Amino acid sequence: MISEEILILHTNDMHSHLEHWPRVRRFIFNKKRQAARQGMQSFIFDIGDAIDRQHPLTEASFGQANIKLMNDIGYHAVTVGNNELLGLNHDQLNHLYDDANFPVVLANIIDTQTQSIPKWAFKYQILETAGHQKIAVFGLTAPFIRTLPLLDWLPEAVDKAIENLLPELQAQADSIILLSHLGLPTDRHIAETFPEIQLILGAHTHHLLPKGELIGQTMLAAAGRYGDHVGTVKLTLTNGRVTEMHAQTYATADMAELPEDAEEIENYQLRGEKNYRLSKSRLYLKLIMPTCLVVSRV
Repeated sequence: MISEEILILHTNDMHSHLEHWPRVRRFIFNKKRQAARQGMQSFIFDIGDAIDRQHPLTEASFGQANIKLMNDIGYHAVTVGNNELLGLNHDQLNHLYDDANFPVVLANIIDTQTQSIPKWAFKYQILETAGHQKIAVFGLTAPFIRTLPLLDWLPEAVDKAIENLLPELQAQADSIILLSHLGLPTDRHIAETFPEIQLILGAHTHHLLPKGELIGQTMLAAAGRYGDHVGTVKLTLTNGRVTEMHAQTYATADMAELPEDAEEIENYQLRGEKNYRLSKSRLYLKLIMPTCLVVSRV
């Protein structure tokens, strides 16, 4: 018999609230180390809306600075939210994950320019535990049917996307996790309609489920918004089946804060403001250069 305890760590709807980032990062690192000492394997996921252009560092880099920060965490997979899809133009989003060291999973969006899934995404990932049990992880995002096509992204209906993908996932994996940037009502519907999915990590409606919510055999988990909380799910896999699940969230305000955190947070702000000014200066020079050339020929 193969029985393993797995620790899931998850974040969602950070919206570039980088004032919480040092504590969130440190908490995840500490939980990973604790789990390893206890012989538990860890997997880390983000459920979308990690970026928000209200922060100058995000605005100046079109979110790429956020991705570099996320690289430090060691995410095993992330999905996208409406902020990534609607807050960036098509080309900017196509380059958001250029330097990412983690996969983006997204199964219900088509790039209408290529008639395929986005070049920066996978429909799913198959993760393997130390005991060779397999976990399928796929992502879905809110299908804004009126606005996404304006940016050349075509959403697929949630139920249809799941129905199309489930047979493929079940053929390859022992258990299934959904990274859902769909909102709590939709997550509840999915749990009731598709009991084949054992765990739904939620986002979008900024809901907090301190101890998770069990619907049938499916656990729903979510960690609020803005990095105010980090979520964990401890699960037991026995011979390919999830036999136990326990969800819990941890308030960032209760996490230890170090003196150097304030300097790091201020540096994000200052770097963003400086890079934003530089980008505006370059744009200004680019716009006036043709005029200067014309004047010089007179």
